[in-house]
Amino acid sequence: NRLAAAKHISWASSRPRSCCTAMANGRRPQTIHEARRIAEKLGTKAGPMFWTMCTTGMGPKEYFQDGFAVDRARVLIRGKKRVGRNRTVPLISNLVQPMLTRSGFRQALRRLDIQLTPYDARRTYANLLEAAGIPRTRRRMYLGHGAQDVTELYERHDVTHFLAEDAEKLRDFIGVTRDQLRMMK
Repeated sequence: NRLAAAKHISWASSRPRSCCTAMANGRRPQTIHEARRIAEKLGTKAGPMFWTMCTTGMGPKEYFQDGFAVDRARVLIRGKKRVGRNRTVPLISNLVQPMLTRSGFRQALRRLDIQLTPYDARRTYANLLEAAGIPRTRRRMYLGHGAQDVTELYERHDVTHFLAEDAEKLRDFIGVTRDQLRMMK
């Protein structure tokens, strides 16, 4: 039975993933193109909310409850899970405050009938960071993850020095120009 499961996992990981295909662990991070299509299908309220979560890495609790603010070319995320979750990420897209309740947003995702959870938007952001070539230490900082070992602790720097560079890489990757980006009021 384990051999059959291993074959299934290796077969699943070797074929192209669609937005309806879950990884072996049940997680469903999307490519940036899939995330755009999903945002379009979600409509005028849930779509921009999903896109905001995909381009900031906010988890559902951070987005719907803890909050965030835009300051110049960066997003300040107030994560209350632990101190490290308060973080700054590059502003790469237009952001919106929640227009639906957390429950209403989840229902909108269910109506798509693709087994997608709000947390998959955060996973999508993690994939976006990697695909755009953001170094691992900064990816972990943007996601609010702590250092895994002493070496990584020493490699951590104040992320503000890299925000503009990383924002440019990410905007190029998702196809957003600086002129298209408008600041939230």
